[in-house]
Amino acid sequence: MKWLVNKNHLKIIIICMLFIFLPTRTVFAKENIGSISLYAHYLDDGKLIEFVDMPFQIVKVADIVNGEFVNVEDFKYFKNISTNMNASQMKKTSYELQAYMKSENISFSEEKNTNNNGVVQFSNLNLGLYLVSQKESDDSKYCSEPFLISIPMIEDSSEIFNVYSKPKFIEKNENEVPISPNVPDSSVGTGDNTNITLWIVLLLVSGLAMLSVIRKLAVKKKKA
Repeated sequence: MKWLVNKNHLKIIIICMLFIFLPTRTVFAKENIGSISLYAHYLDDGKLIEFVDMPFQIVKVADIVNGEFVNVEDFKYFKNISTNMNASQMKKTSYELQAYMKSENISFSEEKNTNNNGVVQFSNLNLGLYLVSQKESDDSKYCSEPFLISIPMIEDSSEIFNVYSKPKFIEKNENEVPISPNVPDSSVGTGDNTNITLWIVLLLVSGLAMLSVIRKLAVKKKKA
C-alpha cells in the first residue's frame, strides 16, 4: 500500500515538473527577442580586409504589426515603410532614414565596435525593423552603406531571429569631399570670366585718342 502511495506521489511530482518546465521552454522558443551579427570585410583586388575596431550603430525604426511595418515614435513623421521593398528601394530608404535622423537630431540606440575578426553582434533586440549604420570615420578609405534589417527575417518560409549580415563597403571618393573651402581665385586663368573684348575696345579707343592728340600737336608745330 505504501508502495502504491509512493508511486502515486512520484507521478504527481513528475506531472508538476512537466507543467513547470514545458511552458518555460515554449516561451523561450517564441520569445520576442533576436540578434544582429555583422561581418565587416572588403575584398580589394582579391585581398581580404577585415575591419577591426570599426564602430557600428543601430536603431529600431519600426515595429512589426500583423505582418506590416509600423514606425516607432521617433519616426512617426517619416513615410510609411513597406514590407515589399526591393533591394534598391531599401537602400534608398536607408539613406533617407539616416538623413531624417540628422535633421530631427535622433540618436542611435546602441553602438559597438567590431572585434579582431571584423565581427560585431547586437543581442537581446526586440522584434522589428532596424537601421544599421557605420559610425562616420575619417581614418578609413572604406565606408559601409547604411542598410535595413528586420527581426525576424523570413527565409524559405522560416523565421530567423538571429540574423547574420555582411555590410556592403565602398571606397570613399575623395574628389567628392573638398579638402578646403572654395575661395575665388583673383588671378586670371583658364576659364576666367573677364570680358576680354571690352578691354580690347578700350585699348583701341585709347590708341586712337593718342594718335589724334599727336596729330594735333604736329599740326600746331607746322603752323608755328
